[in-house]
Amino acid sequence: MSETEVQTLLAFFRALADESRLRLLGLIADRERSVQELAALLALKEPTISHHLAMLKQVGLVRLRIEGTTHWYRLDSDVLHTKSREILADRIEKAAIPEGGDVWEREVLSNFLEGERLTSIPIQRKKRRAVLK
Repeated sequence: MSETEVQTLLAFFRALADESRLRLLGLIADRERSVQELAALLALKEPTISHHLAMLKQVGLVRLRIEGTTHWYRLDSDVLHTKSREILADRIEKAAIPEGGDVWEREVLSNFLEGERLTSIPIQRKKRRAVLK
């Protein structure tokens, strides 16, 4: 995994690793809501809501629509599905297979991993060590 891919992964998970942001996502998942409405529902101040929404917008999870002085936010569920599939399937698999490492180890791992899932346990001790490593 490149450094850029690692940073993208970290930003995505940081955005989801907060209770308030998860609640915000839940509230805007069913319909578009304003910052004022979200602040009232979560009993938080508007600047705090805006900060959380900016983090979610940065990773592409929410869309913003400005109408006059009111900012309306909604969940971009397509991005959520795409990013989660991309992160959990492609990148975690790449993280499991070391880049630039032993070619033999990468080949062993590719034979015993399907996505992020171990398909079978190698019988040979040397291959088991490579998988456990």
